[in-house]
Amino acid sequence: MRPTDTAVGNLADRDNLLAFPGETLGLQVAFRAEEFQDYDRVRCKVKLVSGLPLADSAKVFLVKLVPCTLTTYPGADKNYLETKPALLPDILQSLDDEPSGNIPRVRFLPEHWQSVWIDHPIAADAAPGTYTVSVEFIDDVDKLHASASIHVTVVPSAVLVDRTPTFSHSEWLHTDCLATYYNVDVFSEEHWKIVESYVAFMGQHSIDTLLTPLFTPTLDTARGGERLTVQLVGVSAENGGYRFDFTRLERWISMALTSGITTIEFGPLFTQWGAKHAPKVMATTAAGSMAETRIFGWETDVGDGSYGEFLSALLPALVGFLTDKGWTAHCVWHISDEPGSDDIDSYSYARSLVTPHLKGMPIMDAISDSSYALSGLVDRAVSIVGEVEGVMAAGVSDVWAYYSCAYTTNFTNRHIGMPGSRTRIIGVQLFRSGIGGFLHWGFNFWNSQYSLETINPYLVTDAGMAFPAGDPFIVYPGANGSPVSSLRLKYMDQAADDHRLLSHLAAQIGRQSVCELIDEVAGHELTLETYPHDASFFTRLRRAVADHPANSGHHRRWTMQGVDA
Repeated sequence: MRPTDTAVGNLADRDNLLAFPGETLGLQVAFRAEEFQDYDRVRCKVKLVSGLPLADSAKVFLVKLVPCTLTTYPGADKNYLETKPALLPDILQSLDDEPSGNIPRVRFLPEHWQSVWIDHPIAADAAPGTYTVSVEFIDDVDKLHASASIHVTVVPSAVLVDRTPTFSHSEWLHTDCLATYYNVDVFSEEHWKIVESYVAFMGQHSIDTLLTPLFTPTLDTARGGERLTVQLVGVSAENGGYRFDFTRLERWISMALTSGITTIEFGPLFTQWGAKHAPKVMATTAAGSMAETRIFGWETDVGDGSYGEFLSALLPALVGFLTDKGWTAHCVWHISDEPGSDDIDSYSYARSLVTPHLKGMPIMDAISDSSYALSGLVDRAVSIVGEVEGVMAAGVSDVWAYYSCAYTTNFTNRHIGMPGSRTRIIGVQLFRSGIGGFLHWGFNFWNSQYSLETINPYLVTDAGMAFPAGDPFIVYPGANGSPVSSLRLKYMDQAADDHRLLSHLAAQIGRQSVCELIDEVAGHELTLETYPHDASFFTRLRRAVADHPANSGHHRRWTMQGVDA
């Protein structure tokens, strides 16, 4: 947007956006100074003028650039914004008033496009009609330097979109990264406050499943190395036996279940990539001692009887605790993340040590080798996107999907270098495929690959040129101990809204009819690998939902009456 020019909405029709009651509308407005004579170094406030209800609750963010050294791997497809090292938009800096009254400003730069992102909630009881939403850039004396307007049509909807997640979603929270970045002691009150802020933020963004570190997860850890201890279970090893303290775990689960989390996902009980070793387990070994020592770790093979004895003591006590609290229905368990085709024996043995104690609670693991799912070694198969449809076709019913850094060709992903539509499509794909959930390993992995060193995510977005930029995390650390959002998280929010919208329509007309509607709008059968790359698909799909007789309650096309802003 140049001064006095107009703007377009993000991933939507230029002149009119559709909004459904109960959802949050995402708008993105681009701006720049056309020439140097337009560049007067004025710092502007961004003012939203909206005729929609809940306008006072709208949030405005400045989209900021981040460095992307490894934007993608060689051989990636062409559905990227950029494949070479670049500065790309991702960070969302809040432009809302701070408590001190200090309002962050934006500046127009010559021949350089910037943008603001606006989250505008749509009231569940918003009256159908077409509303005007305007964005104004004004200086400290309220002089208008630029403005943009767009029409938003609220659909009269029998398909009310509420905020309840309609698919399960896990993004792995790395609590050690929080302690390291903010320089606080693990599980100090400062650390708990930060963890609680991040978990609440997850719940607000349709993430309902929380990785829970009974012991420090051996995730992306170099063989023989270790990450900062973030163990929730207290262990005392004395006189050949064990005692357990679940005080921290109780606080963690209580905090999670009051923050929008519905599923507690216990971290792997064995090492990553095959369950060949025990995780790091810290314990006090003398009565009255506060000092902990490592009693298990990389040096402990899966077949070591001592770790089996430890699990035989721990798991009954832990399951008894969960049962007493009424929490077992919320719990799932991990054996090992991404075991390979050569690891079936070690994984099977590890599973045999665990399952007798779990009383029907499911084991869930991310698997790139479909044989684990087909043989029943995992109860809930989190299958790589390239194989998940084949796993489902083979009759496996409890299936989630995940994608990893390697998926840079054809499939959806959420790398910074990808267009937003490629990230957002996951919501429609999950619905169309009938997949029950989605998992990603990096909500806030702010380490280098194998956790050899910590990184500053504002400067390093690829884990030290290991993964395509953005793969390790989807939020940034805020200065106040709260997360800073990203464009990619907003696209995932929109994916969740798309899934909600389709699910609510399916409750009216049946899932198969909605799938046929999706394919009709796409022009072909939509799959995890074959899907529209044009952002206008979402506009067409939402319009098709709005036009459906089950949505309007009659068989004529809905019409709108204008509403003044």
